[in-house]
Amino acid sequence: MIKVKSCLLIKGKSYEIGEYRGRVKDPDYIDGSLTLSINDNTIISSDMWDYIDQLWCYIINGLLEIKSDGIFTTFFPDQPIEMSLEKYNGVLTITIKTNTVYTEQVSWNEFLKGILPSATLFWTRIVELAPSLTLLGEEMKEKISRLSLGIE
Repeated sequence: MIKVKSCLLIKGKSYEIGEYRGRVKDPDYIDGSLTLSINDNTIISSDMWDYIDQLWCYIINGLLEIKSDGIFTTFFPDQPIEMSLEKYNGVLTITIKTNTVYTEQVSWNEFLKGILPSATLFWTRIVELAPSLTLLGEEMKEKISRLSLGIE
């Protein structure tokens, strides 16, 4: 089972993306967190906060890069946290390296079914909260649609 949650960090307080009703003060630096649990094991926690919109871009672009098998490795936008996505024979291995290494494996289709609705929600809401991100939001939602093609 895949659980994903996007939160914004506004004036030191965390708000789930669907709950926040204000505006984003600086759309170039949107602090927040993405939590990701696979099979009840948290591999990205709310303690790993960063620029949430940029992190979502990295994840979506990385998933597209490995759609036909391969490895994608990057760091969080402004944290020394390494993220590696490896797809081989329909299995996705996700590794997060901080002071500790977190690794989980999951079927590619199950992962996409779990994460893509959260990605769509994030980009839909962030455009409402920061209208200057409309073009980026539309680009990301188009990439999400491309990823969803062929999910069984």
